[in-house]
Amino acid sequence: MERAVDEVIDLLWAISRVLIREQRLSDPGLGPTHHMVLHRLREAQERGEGTGSVRVADLSSWLRVTPAAVTQIVTDLERMDLARRRRSPEDRRVVEVAITTQGAAWIKERRARRRERFARLLSRLSDAQCGELVQILRQLDPGMPNGPDAVDPVGPAGGGRP
Repeated sequence: MERAVDEVIDLLWAISRVLIREQRLSDPGLGPTHHMVLHRLREAQERGEGTGSVRVADLSSWLRVTPAAVTQIVTDLERMDLARRRRSPEDRRVVEVAITTQGAAWIKERRARRRERFARLLSRLSDAQCGELVQILRQLDPGMPNGPDAVDPVGPAGGGRP
């Protein structure tokens, strides 16, 4: 079992490195955390959560980083017109962030690219093997309904991580 654990860790890490490297090459200036924030904002918009925006404090909790770090990420996204921030109409002390039309289009295009990358990767497997892989990954993901603990690992902001 120990050998299998080490091998799974090494294989997942190798796949992650390839995907992160491809992401960095296609999106210079934006790191994984920027992507996570944009995906979370897109989820809020798609689900119609509140006003379609997410409080900076909730993003901070979800990412497990300081509000100052989220502020910097949002500033970067605003400079690229991918997100916008505003004061909450209910409580002016609260800052909310929403994805822009350009940000939603950016996410859609990146999802298509990511899907192509995964399709190339998975083309090495048979349909049966792909089905088995999906079932195994669902069992391993604690955020999935059939995961080992069936808990939401991202906390109060809801939504899964991209």
